[in-house]
Amino acid sequence: MNNSILVLITILINLTVYSQTSRDFFYSASKKHNDKDYKGAIEDYNQAIALEPDSGMYFCSRGMANFCLEGYNNAIEDYTKALELDYNNDVVYNYRANAKSKQKNYKGALEDYSKAIEVNPNYYFAFMSRGELKDFLKDYKGAISDFTRAKEIFTTESEPYFLRANAKQKIKDYLGAIEDYDAYEKLKGGYSPQIFFGRGICKILSNQEEGGCKDLNRVPYSDENKAKALEAIKKYCK
Repeated sequence: MNNSILVLITILINLTVYSQTSRDFFYSASKKHNDKDYKGAIEDYNQAIALEPDSGMYFCSRGMANFCLEGYNNAIEDYTKALELDYNNDVVYNYRANAKSKQKNYKGALEDYSKAIEVNPNYYFAFMSRGELKDFLKDYKGAISDFTRAKEIFTTESEPYFLRANAKQKIKDYLGAIEDYDAYEKLKGGYSPQIFFGRGICKILSNQEEGGCKDLNRVPYSDENKAKALEAIKKYCK
């Protein structure tokens, strides 16, 4: 047999073993990851990466395991390597933003959420996460803009309405907040106790005392705002 053919066959055999071995470690790591054995998963991801160091998927997956262990520096390093390998850029930017946010690097997190959106302008989760961070940073108008875009992407999702209602309430757009609370309740199919306090206060502050008091009285005792609801009932409701 021609020597060049023998060399080619040998290379193909080695590549097959190489690929299968790295995948075996990856599948084992994935199972451990799903079972929340994150340390065990990382050990297997390490093996997979050692055998196939150009796999962005492996680095991203190890980053997720590190994130679950609150190893945010390690997670960021893994996500950065995955990005260098051009792996699922929008998703990885979003993951890295989450890790930066956990480190209170809010500027870096906002930049990464924005990069994810730049790569994928219809990335629902990036808009939602960036909106929540903007809300936390008291950029309520920016948060409202992001939640609005998120609801345009997935019109049947209820969460953007709820979060946007909260943000509108903070800028005293009470009527707009009521509309969003109502839309959230409709999408949830009716009884939505988590909106009763917020919507009740908005109604009272927009001169809809009867409807507001009705909502406040419906706040369940399990709600963290129950005490505030009782105070508002005492103050506004007769």
